[in-house]
Amino acid sequence: MFAEFNKELRFDSKSGYLRDDVVRYAENKEYVILLTGEVIHGFGRGSKLLGCPTANIPPEPYLKLLEVLSTGIYFGFCTVLHNNLIDQSQVHLMVMSIGWNPFFDNKHKTIEAHILDFPDIDFYGAELRLCVVGYIRPELSFESLDELKAAIAQDIVVARECLAREDLKLCCVNEFLLENKN
Repeated sequence: MFAEFNKELRFDSKSGYLRDDVVRYAENKEYVILLTGEVIHGFGRGSKLLGCPTANIPPEPYLKLLEVLSTGIYFGFCTVLHNNLIDQSQVHLMVMSIGWNPFFDNKHKTIEAHILDFPDIDFYGAELRLCVVGYIRPELSFESLDELKAAIAQDIVVARECLAREDLKLCCVNEFLLENKN
């Protein structure tokens, strides 16, 4: 889990610029990591195959960060800015995968967030803001699809338990998540 929740890691997704101190923060998992991107189509496995819909953002703006960030399962908070949502300022809990998804033998790293208790609506093209506050486990390959589903279910339980902590709840009240750019 990240050690210092009062510090934010802002990565410049437009320039791809990654300072040395950002590398150190990412490697030590000492800072909250803030990511934003347009929700894009993924592989179509989340909802259909796994029963766990995900919102993917393009990894390309974050390639330098992804080089140093450990792959695995993370958790945090997010907001979704989209016209189909009544309350765009609502902060949601999320659990996410950053990496290769070894069970599926992906060729490229992905950034995929599962937004907990989110309405079943189409929000491709929406702006997704992710505030990553903790790390659950490294990526694993599983012997079967059922084992993968069980691990995902457990990751969701762990994320919910961690995000219920009072010190972590403070992370969801920040300008990055709550600022409305529309």
